[in-house]
Amino acid sequence: MAEDPQPFSACSIILHGSDGQAPGKLAADIADYLNEFDDESGGNWLAFETSLVDAITANPGDRRLLGLTESAAGTSPPGPSAIQQVIQALAERGHAVLDTPLAAAATRDLRGAFHVALGLPVEALDECHMILNARRFGPRCLAPVIGDTFLEWVAQRHNPLVASA
Repeated sequence: MAEDPQPFSACSIILHGSDGQAPGKLAADIADYLNEFDDESGGNWLAFETSLVDAITANPGDRRLLGLTESAAGTSPPGPSAIQQVIQALAERGHAVLDTPLAAAATRDLRGAFHVALGLPVEALDECHMILNARRFGPRCLAPVIGDTFLEWVAQRHNPLVASA
């Protein structure tokens, strides 16, 4: 977490909804998949689910590593504002798969956030890059489908001919 964010290549995946598996399982599977197949990442993909984000938010040392001040984390347990600050900082650093309820709101305006809806989130249709019916995929299929689509999205963003169109 102590490394500086990478401005253009720092992208993260934000999961909306649930695939019916254990919480955080899909995020971990996506991070594992990208660590294997994202040649540019150097194996630095990490999955962040609710309990890990909460632990980072509650730890002043972790918050400092993310460049966050202590003022927003002064309450115990930390409030939604402090949690959203941590989520945004993690997403801005890149190589993060975030599977926590506040991630969608915290990353809504981040250019490098790739939003994946699992199910049909009525209020977030325009904010998601991809919407999947997780029940129509086997549990082993979701991570490769999301990971490959994400890598194509990143490649398209880095292509000067496509990015300027």
